[in-house]
Amino acid sequence: MRKFNQITKRLFQIFLYLLETLGFALVLTLITNKFLSPTNWFDILERVTIYYTLYQIVIYNILQQLNDIKKDEYLALLSMYKYVEIYNSDKKEDIRKDIYCLIESQLNNDMLNDVNIKNEYNEIKKVLDNKGKFDETKIKVKILKYEHCYEEVVLNWKYSILLRIFK
Repeated sequence: MRKFNQITKRLFQIFLYLLETLGFALVLTLITNKFLSPTNWFDILERVTIYYTLYQIVIYNILQQLNDIKKDEYLALLSMYKYVEIYNSDKKEDIRKDIYCLIESQLNNDMLNDVNIKNEYNEIKKVLDNKGKFDETKIKVKILKYEHCYEEVVLNWKYSILLRIFK
């Protein structure tokens, strides 16, 4: 039963990808065939290929930028938690100041961090402002979480709109 579910899930993901890419190409081909009739079967195949390629180029470039934005956010936050881990072990004031400066730059309105990322920085800042101690287990969990997020954002399925929605 478990193997059947895995196969079904994989086939569904492949179906979604093909639906997105080939579906887009076929719809555009049908639309252009209404205005400019194909002379032979090769014309239809050529149009499908052109629209498929065009779609892939546009979507890849847009999603690449979105993925890079998230990857940059996760990398910065991952580095921040590693700084916090170092600070937590020896409480040196210069490390605290460095962390605080980094947080201030990340919370600056010029930075395009999303709300969840800004909340993470605000949590760290709150502990630093109160000169409290960070929970070491929580820091390690956050490091693991953001290492995973950093790696996940560049997986190839992230270049499909439908897979982003349904996966």
